[in-house]
Amino acid sequence: MEIETLTQFSDETNHPMVVLRFVKRGCTDRVIVDGEQRLRHQIELTDNFSWRITDDHARYFDGPKLGDYMIASSGMTVGKNEYFVRKIENGMIVEPYEFEFFDDPITLERERERARLGKLSTSQIEKIKRQAAAGLTRRNVRVVRRAQPVRIAIPHPDYRYYNKGTNAIVYCDPTHVIYWRDNGDAVLTFKKNGNWYLHGVGGQPYFGREGLTWQLIAQNLYIRYLPEGYILDSGAPCAFLRAGIEHDELYFILGWALTNLCNRLLKEVINHTKNIQGKDFERLPYPWWVPEVNKQAAIAHVRQMIVAAQQGIRYTRESAEIRQLEVMYAFSETAHCITPAPVLPVQAALFVLP
Repeated sequence: MEIETLTQFSDETNHPMVVLRFVKRGCTDRVIVDGEQRLRHQIELTDNFSWRITDDHARYFDGPKLGDYMIASSGMTVGKNEYFVRKIENGMIVEPYEFEFFDDPITLERERERARLGKLSTSQIEKIKRQAAAGLTRRNVRVVRRAQPVRIAIPHPDYRYYNKGTNAIVYCDPTHVIYWRDNGDAVLTFKKNGNWYLHGVGGQPYFGREGLTWQLIAQNLYIRYLPEGYILDSGAPCAFLRAGIEHDELYFILGWALTNLCNRLLKEVINHTKNIQGKDFERLPYPWWVPEVNKQAAIAHVRQMIVAAQQGIRYTRESAEIRQLEVMYAFSETAHCITPAPVLPVQAALFVLP
């Protein structure tokens, strides 16, 4: 098989295009990409069978992946952030709304509005008609604007920190909260009564968990430590340690994800777009080649950076402390591949929503 990148396809699009040429002659052990060979066994080292892998890249993938140690997840789409999400300013938020629950009559018109593409099956229509005729209702929530907004100090028992995407790295203080009285009853009720695409609660099993998080749409992996207690937003994917994995791996993997090498492998092999999803993170190589002495130094270094960031230090990719990580995670030609960690279920969440 040959793959050739087109430098120009049409005036109607600037999306990259390729030409694929297949010759039916049985199995092959290589692919030709823009005139260069890519060996099949190297392509198969990547979980997404990336034909962008080269000899230089392949050595990093000859071992466990981050997905052997962590499981990644997206977060929740609220549907109307204006109603429930508040920005923290000087330790305070402004709350302009109150929330009232009521019994909302079931109607065929409303159910059509909520359905995907506005379509319902014959059996669904008959069921809804019977429900409407019987006067059945669905619990709903009404958002009512206050006559005068109230100022609320954070933290507050009715609100939880909300993990919005940001280009901060290492750690950043919470910037938003979400209204979460009674385990998010108002938010979840609003979603259940919304259109079909709002009915699921993305990332719900991991709400409240300690982990790592990054900005979904970004040129690089802007990754940072995520403390316990957050509700997760869809704009900031997260990753959490699998059960049985030592806690220090969280810091070791954070340090690795902050290196230029890790970002190069992400962009050159796994996903060259700006949309960095959970599966992209899981497919990155785990830095199995790092000697134990360097691993312990990296863990201590990352811990110190998190503490410093919590005390107000702001890191960038040009910071000396970030550049030091390149040496700690540098590839060792004498390293031996370790056995991948067993893939186990993720550790339990701090709290489970109904």
